[in-house]
Amino acid sequence: MHEKLPQVDRVCVTSVTDGNLVVERSAYPGKTIPHIAETGFKQTSRAFMLTAFALFNQFALLPDTTNQQGMDMQLMSKTLKSSAHVPVVLEGRPSTVNFWSTQPKAFTREQADLLKSLATEVAKAK
Repeated sequence: MHEKLPQVDRVCVTSVTDGNLVVERSAYPGKTIPHIAETGFKQTSRAFMLTAFALFNQFALLPDTTNQQGMDMQLMSKTLKSSAHVPVVLEGRPSTVNFWSTQPKAFTREQADLLKSLATEVAKAK
């Protein structure tokens, strides 16, 4: 992943399950940064932007996470300044593969196809 997207500092897979947002997997391939909401994290999904991206099947690029609503964005924006979110389906559950960077404006529209294909591969991995 770092060959194609060296700016990625965190990748996570989240799903909406029984009214909760669940972090299915998380990894930190980039800089050494504090680990937040790691694998197994689970909270009521209402207050999270990631829930909306999954439920509305919406691809999203966020060049500045500090200007976003949602508890997840407020928490992550303390160290991760931009993100990209790709909707996927995991075992029938609406989900997202999320790419995060400590750099503002780290992801561009030109990278959308690459992000989507990487998300497909991440979602397939067990």
